[in-house]
Amino acid sequence: MNDRLKIIAPAFFLLTLCLCFLYPNLLLLILGINLTLMLVINFGRIQALTHKKFKPKSKKLFGNPMVSIHVPSYNEPPELMINTLRALSELNYDNYEVIVLDNNTPDPAVWQPVKAYCDTLGDKFRFFHFDGVKGFKAGALNISYDLTDENTEYILVIDADYVLEPTILETALSHFTDEKVGLVQFPQAYLNTEVENAAMKNEYAHFFSVYMNVANHCNCVLSTGTVSFIRKSALEAAGLWHGDSITEDVDLGLNIYEADYCGVFVNENLGRGLMPSDLDSVAVQRERWVYGNMQTLMRFLRSGNFKTLEIFKSNILFLTAWFNFLLLPVLGLAAATLFHLLSPNTAWLTAGKFAAGSIVAEVILTLAFFMFMPVPESLKLKFSAFLQHISLAYEGSVNWLKVPFFPGMGFKRTNKFLGLGTNFKVSGNMRFMLLLVPAMLILFAGSPLWQTVIFGITILLLAADYLLRKQLNHTAEISKQYYETTTLNTPVTAA
Repeated sequence: MNDRLKIIAPAFFLLTLCLCFLYPNLLLLILGINLTLMLVINFGRIQALTHKKFKPKSKKLFGNPMVSIHVPSYNEPPELMINTLRALSELNYDNYEVIVLDNNTPDPAVWQPVKAYCDTLGDKFRFFHFDGVKGFKAGALNISYDLTDENTEYILVIDADYVLEPTILETALSHFTDEKVGLVQFPQAYLNTEVENAAMKNEYAHFFSVYMNVANHCNCVLSTGTVSFIRKSALEAAGLWHGDSITEDVDLGLNIYEADYCGVFVNENLGRGLMPSDLDSVAVQRERWVYGNMQTLMRFLRSGNFKTLEIFKSNILFLTAWFNFLLLPVLGLAAATLFHLLSPNTAWLTAGKFAAGSIVAEVILTLAFFMFMPVPESLKLKFSAFLQHISLAYEGSVNWLKVPFFPGMGFKRTNKFLGLGTNFKVSGNMRFMLLLVPAMLILFAGSPLWQTVIFGITILLLAADYLLRKQLNHTAEISKQYYETTTLNTPVTAA
């Protein structure tokens, strides 16, 4: 897909650019469609802030149902996986098993220490390594399902870096209040977070405090991939894990919903993992979330299985949570600047103003959303979360637009090793700034108001980019301390 993208994308872009030059109204039409989508989604997000905090039902747990815990792994640091397994061995529950499935890790020195440690934990823990697994994480999870104890009633999926609280199984099982509850989802929380990198944590947390809350009200919670409890019968009714989307977790949640099961979100931090700590990794993570959710959104729209308007709105907000709409107006502003150089006329000035106004609207509405979030944080922390969100505007706006034209992007794993990425590369937002500055200097020469507007947006993107790098540096330091502490207490040599 990447080779095809390198050829087709520039050709498609150049063709569109030529058509927009010949027909200025085409550029305005593209910008108008983008603005309409942006306004609809953003006003939906702001309206979502008005929902009261939802308290899910629970009941006293009777019996001792079998739980199978699946830990898929690809090239994960052994000391982190061993720490995860240690926490699983200390759960306050008896009737469970743990299936660790390492798939396609090329270096045996990475997975053999995990196998050796697994062997010390008793019969509850089983380790498997397979090469040639297809279907990415979904493929590994389907193999884990095949290996599951036949008495299993519930399956818990966690990422390899997640450390669970001892009470999590009892808490989760108490929320399966009837046979129609097919999924109980917990939030993603983090081990490598402190005051210094709170903006990253709060930007991630907005998803759970707003979108999951709305989904709870509509009884249509989707999965987010880790700390996900799934009723085995619901998983089977959904056709197991599908590899059609690179966010297989959200896709499964939609399949469970379409199989007439419902989901519940429990807003308790009973499992914690690691945030990425370098620019490459956080960009890849956001790219996967945006691209994969767009894949699932297109399937949802094609299915027509909306049931109610409220469920339709909830799923749209859930699946577009990481999107933004800055790419087209930034490109439109750059195109209008280029066209104005080639053939000065008022058409390009009008298009440029429309594009610049769209950028301002997106930024203001996003700022309003973060500042009014129903979380007990200071305005300063809310603003820093907004900047963190805007710092990934490029990834949030480019990748959903790829899907209709290039639907076959492969899974990209978020790196949890230290030292493999860098915070010195040119970020996507820097590319935005390189397009904004010429517009300010050329298209709006002699127009102080519009020059001030574009200059302000450029400074905002620069501040967001600076904050992202600063947060990642703090996260790397905290992660390093966590690695060192974990390694000191972790036997990582193969038996």
